[in-house]
Amino acid sequence: MKKFTAVLLSIMFAAAMFVNAGCGSAKKEETKAAAEAPKVIRLGAVPSTSYAPFWVAKDLGYLDEELKKVNYTYKLESFSIGSVVKDAFISGNLDMGIMGEFAAIVGNANGVDYHIVANVTTNTEGRGLLVRADNPARSIADLKGQRVAATKSSSHHLVFIDLIREAGMKLDDVQFIHMTDEDGVTALLRGDVAGVCVSDPILTRVAESGDGKIIGYGPGASMWVATSETVKNRPEAVQAVLTACQRADDYMNAHPKESAQIVLKYVKKLKPELAEQILSKYTMITELRPSDVEFMANTAKEMYDIGVIPNKVDNTEFVITNFTKK
Repeated sequence: MKKFTAVLLSIMFAAAMFVNAGCGSAKKEETKAAAEAPKVIRLGAVPSTSYAPFWVAKDLGYLDEELKKVNYTYKLESFSIGSVVKDAFISGNLDMGIMGEFAAIVGNANGVDYHIVANVTTNTEGRGLLVRADNPARSIADLKGQRVAATKSSSHHLVFIDLIREAGMKLDDVQFIHMTDEDGVTALLRGDVAGVCVSDPILTRVAESGDGKIIGYGPGASMWVATSETVKNRPEAVQAVLTACQRADDYMNAHPKESAQIVLKYVKKLKPELAEQILSKYTMITELRPSDVEFMANTAKEMYDIGVIPNKVDNTEFVITNFTKK
């Protein structure tokens, strides 16, 4: 009886060990699977022509391909304007996003913890001042004493200020009226304002329609920003996103017609016949060149000097060029 009991106990012990070993193996597999599951980087962008390389990178699968190489996937949130992308960083809802230089600087000057890490596009004629087609004005100097609309504290506001300064005028020589782009265009065509500062695709759309004409341009850039945490702890994900966009730059430069068709999928208010013309205004470039860094520094200084931002911007900390150095 004792022998039988001993044998039974041995069998039970062996069975328990087998079960435990199986459970341990299963737990190890679960841990391994969790470790290998793709991590997520949260991206934000506006469906705009100035952000075109991003939408091309998304559409052609470049984003998926490059992020997969570093075991990442992405979650995308689409916004109406760049300043809302900035607000999403404030709320902690984004890791990387695209916005114009104006919105990026405003955020930094107000303590938003992010850095510029790359270009998306740059341009010299993507923003401008529109007047009605029947207006004889040839520059903003001809609008002295009249009303000009733009979105306050935006890149369009800065175009307004720059054009006035270039004309040797004082800011109060022209009456500034705060309006959104679409409201400003409506007011222009109705005769409520003499001019409106906007960007593409609205700028070219109104001019090409014959309803308006462009009498001044302002330079601009769209840029990738990333949180300090993302730059520090997930540089491989940042690099993957930027590599995808660089591939899109190359594709767009080689295939302008096909690129225009892709962008039309995302920029809903863009007229098909104007898509390629508008995109030709942009330089598709991810690299942050010395001239881009200088442009940012000068823009930030001007914004501080005229009281648009409350604090000076330290470009040496704000702009990180390491990700795009060749």
